[in-house]
Amino acid sequence: MLVSKKLPFYWRAVKNNDENRIAKFLDFSFTYSKKYNYIHQKISNKLKSQLSLMYKLNANIGHSHANNSFNLPYTKELIRFIISNSKKGDKILDIGCGGGLIAHYLQKLNYNVTGIDPSRFAKKQCKKLKIKLINDFFPSDKINEKFDIIFCVDVFEHIENPVKFLLNCKKFLKKNGKILISIPDETKSFKLGDSSMAMHQHINYFEKNTILNVLTHAGIKLKNLNYSSWGGSINLSALVPKVQKINKIFNSQLLYSKYKKKAEKNRRKIIYILDYLNKNNYTFGFYAPKRAFPYIFFKKNNYTYRLFDDNPLVYKKKIDGCEIVFENTVDFLKKPTDIIFIFSLSFGDIIKKRLIKRKIKSTSIFTLKDMLILSKENLIKKIKFSVKKI
Repeated sequence: MLVSKKLPFYWRAVKNNDENRIAKFLDFSFTYSKKYNYIHQKISNKLKSQLSLMYKLNANIGHSHANNSFNLPYTKELIRFIISNSKKGDKILDIGCGGGLIAHYLQKLNYNVTGIDPSRFAKKQCKKLKIKLINDFFPSDKINEKFDIIFCVDVFEHIENPVKFLLNCKKFLKKNGKILISIPDETKSFKLGDSSMAMHQHINYFEKNTILNVLTHAGIKLKNLNYSSWGGSINLSALVPKVQKINKIFNSQLLYSKYKKKAEKNRRKIIYILDYLNKNNYTFGFYAPKRAFPYIFFKKNNYTYRLFDDNPLVYKKKIDGCEIVFENTVDFLKKPTDIIFIFSLSFGDIIKKRLIKRKIKSTSIFTLKDMLILSKENLIKKIKFSVKKI
């Protein structure tokens, strides 16, 4: 399923673009794995080479940061998840440790933590936080020990072959050791027909059944699974069973075909609404704007819009492929738009409540869920009724 022939290949927030080795746009399409039964992005050689280069450079989109307070509840929940599946003093390998935030918390709790990440950003941050780092891709010849816990937060969606990845994890796991995994839960997106999760860094897109398919193919046994209360993730712990058992495989083809049909219908509807707003000179903007890109950039357009995000790491900066500078809520309050779209299934209601508390009367607010569930006729009616044009 084609999402866009020209989707921004974003990987960092910068004031000035000074990197010409990375493409600003690449095409994006969904498909599913017949071999392992999960949904993933179609992978080209160009995409692989660009991702490999990007991860070695100073990428800063997608990492956990100490000064991003919005993600603090998510980080605390992950720490509790690790603690409940380990014991003090355990040796932990944090794969894809990024800014080292979780590793830093675990060190304070007397865990023996080693991070592995190929990025310059990780090298800089881990040095600052005094975290032992293997500055390389996993698996690496530089790993010379085994671990009680191998932890991967927001990693499985980034790797080309998650089954092979798990087989490599088993090599570095002590006897009775555990693999802890946290991944974005795309259940709502598949059910509602939402394409907003499409981004080049994310190769794989999981819900409960398809991540269990991956575990089964790698000979890994699920110990426990829970859904995060913040951020929309699946957290699971797994181990290598003493006796291999063949589990039933969930067929993802039906999931994919149903999702594809709904997603293409919703894409046409959302683009129709954006065309309508643009044609009738409404001002509009997006919160969680990167998730709006699969819709905005599906076709060439002349939309005029604004981007809002309260993450201080992107404020007054641009991301590759988009020349619009990120603003925050303060900027929005000073100069509201007629319409604001909140393109997040996980945080849409939270952000909407925050905006309503600020008593914004001149703006009509729509969440991504509204856009997916309501018909285009009802959306147009609500826009006409709620927005008072000056």
